[in-house]
Parts: sequence; C-alpha cells; structure tokens
Amino acid sequence: GRYRLLGTARCDKVEGPPKDADGTEHGGVRLCVDDQRSEKLFGDTNWKPLVCEFEVSEYQRAVELRLELRAMAGRAWFRLDTLQIEKVPD
Repeated sequence: GRYRLLGTARCDKVEGPPKDADGTEHGGVRLCVDDQRSEKLFGDTNWKPLVCEFEVSEYQRAVELRLELRAMAGRAWFRLDTLQIEKVPD
C-alpha cells in the first residue's frame, strides 16, 4: 500500500552544496523513505510540515526512514512529537 511519513522541521542558515551542471539542487533539510523524498528546506525557515509519500508492495518489507540535513553550513531541527506514518486511502 501507499503511506506518508509526516513531520515538522525548521532550519537556520542552511546552505546546500553547489548545484549540479544540470542545475539540480542537492542537500537541504528533508524527510526520506528509501529513495522517496519530501520537499527540501534551505536558508532560514520556520517550523514547516514536510510529507514524504512512499509505497510498500511486499509484505513486511523493511523500509529506511531518514530525517536529513545535508548542507555545507547551517542547523536543522525536527519535532519528534510530529513524526508519524499514515496509510494513504485507496
């Protein structure tokens, strides 16, 4: 089924690494589940909800949940009391 990882994060002076040659921006503050990612936060961002949708198609498959800060500089906070996983209705 389909699921969502939800959580709230904020950041302070977060600077990501340089963009790729094709302009792709890497890094930032985000939620990740396996290869799926939420939107990224950069710079100075107050508390903001993040959502990462993912699919589990095999029974009892292990998934990797990550709260990421990938940056050249800055700090990030995640509110642990906001972290939850919910099933997406069919």
